[in-house]
Amino acid sequence: MKKHGSDSAFNVAEKLLRLLEDTIKRGELRHVDATQTIISVVGMCAFYFITKPSNQIVWNIDPEAEAEFIEQRKKAIVDLV
Repeated sequence: MKKHGSDSAFNVAEKLLRLLEDTIKRGELRHVDATQTIISVVGMCAFYFITKPSNQIVWNIDPEAEAEFIEQRKKAIVDLV
């Protein structure tokens, strides 16, 4: 992996990459492109927060119930992956 950005971001990316590759080698996950998968999972996690104002309107998310919605979102992402 070519090094760009801060060392800490690079270290996290390397650890995630190794973790995913090890999981694939153990047969716990089907063969996927590890880098693309990590980028996709991070995108699923970040998307809600990046688009929060429009999500709250479109999906009628009550700000008072947002914590519960985020917990549901975490479970949904894990289930999907």
